[in-house]
Amino acid sequence: MCDHYREHREDGRPWRLVIAGDFIDLVGMSISATPDDRLQTPLSADDTEHGLGSAEDYAAFKMRAVAARHDPLFRKLAQFVEAGHSLVLIRGNHDVELYWDAAQRAFMDALLTRSSIGPTDGSDAVAQARAAFEGRIEFRHWFYYVDGLLYVEHGHQYDATCAHHHVLA
Repeated sequence: MCDHYREHREDGRPWRLVIAGDFIDLVGMSISATPDDRLQTPLSADDTEHGLGSAEDYAAFKMRAVAARHDPLFRKLAQFVEAGHSLVLIRGNHDVELYWDAAQRAFMDALLTRSSIGPTDGSDAVAQARAAFEGRIEFRHWFYYVDGLLYVEHGHQYDATCAHHHVLA
């Protein structure tokens, strides 16, 4: 899919791919770290026994692990964005950890390292290419709205297993 839309624009306009949440199941994944891994948040007994929780540095660690495991998909997304198209990630209940700046940065870096832009070398051209690439990726909280055109929400609150008559209950 990404290849087709990357190569075929509609009336010459770039595409905007909107992913409506739960793209990466950070909440449901169980991944362990070792004391040698560079994490700021100390590992608790639960983190050691059941896998990392949802601290900001844990979320970034998990995001890097997902990108490494699903390299072909991240490469396709990087090519899509590098071709001038945009990507919007709506945060869902399973990837709520995309709230953290570090998790967003890890996602962005995963795409950048899989693009042909390359690492920052101090040149203005590379800095501009990286900024343009990053400018085509958005992270949204629960919904995405374009006035008069589009409304997309994650919608997990409509799922009977996630919904509660009284939200605070």
